[in-house]
Amino acid sequence: MVISGKGVVSRALVFTLGVAGMALAGEPPQGVAALIQKLPCDKPEDAQAIFQEILKGAPDSLVELTRMLKAPGPDDDSKVRFALHGLATWVQRADAAAERKLFAETVAKQLDADLAPAVKGFLIRQLQLAGKAEAIAPLGRFLTDAELGEYATQALLAMNDKEVVPAFQEALPKATGACRVAILQALGVLRAAKGNSVALNAVGDRERETRLVAAFALANSADPSAAGPLLKGAEAEEQCERSQMTDAALLLARRLGETGEKAAGAKLARQLLASKASAVHVRCAALIALAAAAGEEAMDEVLAAMGSEDLDIRASGISAAIAMPGEKATQRWVAQLKAAKPAAKVAILDLLAKRGDTAACPAVIESMGDADEAVRLAAIRAAATAGNEAAVPPLAAKLAGESATERSAAQSSLLRLPGEAATAALVKQLDAAAPDAKAPLLDLLAGRKGREHLKTILGYTTDANPKIAAAAVAALGKLADEADLPTLGKLLLEAKDDAVRSAAERGLASACSRLADKEKATVAVAAALKDTQGAARAALLRVLGGIGTQGAYETLRASLNDPSADVKNAAIRALADWRDDAPAADLLQVARTATDDIHHVLALRGYVRLIAVRKDRPADERLKMCQEAMAAAKRDDERRAVLSAVGDIPTAEALRVTEANLGNAALKNEAAIAAIKIARALSGADRDAARQAIAKAAAASDNPEVQKQAKEAVAFLERNEGFITTWLASGPYKGAKTAIVHDPEKPDAKDIKWKLVAATGDQPGFVDLNKELGAPGDCAGYLKCQVYSPKEQPAVIESGSDDGMKIWLNGAVVMDKDVPRSFKLNEDQTKVTLKEGWNHLLVKVVNGGGGWETAVRLRSADGGALSGLKLKAE
Repeated sequence: MVISGKGVVSRALVFTLGVAGMALAGEPPQGVAALIQKLPCDKPEDAQAIFQEILKGAPDSLVELTRMLKAPGPDDDSKVRFALHGLATWVQRADAAAERKLFAETVAKQLDADLAPAVKGFLIRQLQLAGKAEAIAPLGRFLTDAELGEYATQALLAMNDKEVVPAFQEALPKATGACRVAILQALGVLRAAKGNSVALNAVGDRERETRLVAAFALANSADPSAAGPLLKGAEAEEQCERSQMTDAALLLARRLGETGEKAAGAKLARQLLASKASAVHVRCAALIALAAAAGEEAMDEVLAAMGSEDLDIRASGISAAIAMPGEKATQRWVAQLKAAKPAAKVAILDLLAKRGDTAACPAVIESMGDADEAVRLAAIRAAATAGNEAAVPPLAAKLAGESATERSAAQSSLLRLPGEAATAALVKQLDAAAPDAKAPLLDLLAGRKGREHLKTILGYTTDANPKIAAAAVAALGKLADEADLPTLGKLLLEAKDDAVRSAAERGLASACSRLADKEKATVAVAAALKDTQGAARAALLRVLGGIGTQGAYETLRASLNDPSADVKNAAIRALADWRDDAPAADLLQVARTATDDIHHVLALRGYVRLIAVRKDRPADERLKMCQEAMAAAKRDDERRAVLSAVGDIPTAEALRVTEANLGNAALKNEAAIAAIKIARALSGADRDAARQAIAKAAAASDNPEVQKQAKEAVAFLERNEGFITTWLASGPYKGAKTAIVHDPEKPDAKDIKWKLVAATGDQPGFVDLNKELGAPGDCAGYLKCQVYSPKEQPAVIESGSDDGMKIWLNGAVVMDKDVPRSFKLNEDQTKVTLKEGWNHLLVKVVNGGGGWETAVRLRSADGGALSGLKLKAE
């Protein structure tokens, strides 16, 4: 359990404390026995009130509680345990230091009472949660207790405080058996066994478990006197012990190096490395430990390992070389670099790069001029981590070099070189750099977030070389904030070169996208737009399209009547990509009336896209929009696009629209695919009609894709036989309980919003409510449909849900399962009677969090198909 915030109990605690009502704070104090009978509770504030009421009577109330605990047996003390455990958690609040101390002191004193060992064990567990310094001595007295020693050890360790060490050290000489092992383990975890003669002697104990735990304790505590015993143990006859003693010796070597006793750590590591009996993995680990402890003094061993024929040892040698600390070690590698052959130089440069020591920078720079290309590339790469600002000039010179590979590597290293000094050095290179290097240098300044150098970048935005000017404008765009928008707008307006204008447009759009206040971005662009015409105006309109404010929208609408074809083109494109369907009517009008073919195509394409943008648009409105688009279409490819949109509308009228085009040779393939898609979605309402529609579509076209989709749709129908695949859905509603009444359950409720949803996914009838209604958690959603039965007949509703669900048939509750669970197909079978004619089915599915799904199927009483069944989502 976690306590978070002042006076707040976590949900975990609420669940622990359960579901009953209780007296609130402010009522007269009650006896402890009466108070705990009100546990568990449903609300956190109720649990808090009980705890505070008990604490008012502390310490007597706490003593009374502990005396109510029972040893394991027929007596039920679960409420007492709930209360004590809840209190142990409750008193850990940040503002409850006094309550925590009182609780811990009182519980600790009860350990001396005449209580059963199992009861004392439970109390120690509560001290493990709430105890601190006041509990150390009482718990320490139980460290050698055969029944409670491990309880006490865990409780003291949980305090994670060095103050517990003396208690363990004092108890160790008196401990035996499991208690001794537990104390040794604890001292090892605390790294507090160093110099402990009892622990040292225990390495030679008769019991193997004791020997191994003592070895760990001494090794983790960095006790150099344990080296000999551990090496001896590493030669044990029994393989398991030999392996664990070796691991302890390796651990000791590492700990000695970490705690400053490097000579002792290096000596032990060398002994393990030199042992012929050591396995390869042991020698590898010993090498790493040696390099960490001895630094450059381990160079000979590391070099020998790097030249080993054994791949594992060679790899460890490289790892050791990278981890080897100190500038002296770096210089040793630099010395090796100068005399090495090209392949070895590459390996050493890669190693220096991984070490990341800038002491190697001069050697790295020198290697950039090596005669061998592979060496040069390795040096350029190494400069990113082993270099500093001194590496900037030679790297910048590479940007204008002939080798594309070296140019790319240099650009990457200049981007990665850390520190402001490197950025400043980059700026210094700009004036002297070759023309071909200036553009990438400007791009690098932007990539390094060098906003403090904006003045320098701005100076290059008017460079006579369009490539350099465009790079500077692009860099400005990447670094610009609100104050720089007018500058970018001015650069766009004054640009004489297309590349510069495009860079300014991209930069302005990028800066506006980063600006949180989009209205300010709109104002800045609108200011630049004033009295602007031609290509510059078109560019600014495209920027407004990306900003997406109402002001931007109105400006774009007005520009649909601009006399310039390019400006009108930009306005249409921006509105066609608009975030919502606001421009739909304007785009349709342009598509209907445009004399420019490009404008017509762009407008109609945008209008068709906007049909599906509003997810809650009723199906009949979407179909009407599709019919309007079809009427405005001039080309078959446009009509095919409209038919594809119609295929996303799962209604009978939409199916008729697609079927009307099955006889058109130019449209039949798209019409058939759309018809199959709709029929598949409607199959839950009338399976026979859906099958006929699929067959009709398949017969109209021999296109392979049509035949494939028809086959898949028929298989879908077979798999989903009896499942309801089309619903009206409403939600989410707050509260994940089936008993909570929301509007869809109320006969007189009005203005309930329903949307059409269809089953999706691999499992038949599967409806993903997270996808359809959103995923807020702690909520409920509703599905409804009408079920037609040709006669009164018994039936079975097979259902599954995540989480619980409730089902009404014709207004009567027929199933209610308010349980947290994962989805399982057909988990529940509910017997019902369908009346003749139309039956109203309402399903409620609740969600505590995570998955939120359901599937519902209608079957006959004997589990077969229901004949004559029809469904409609209304």
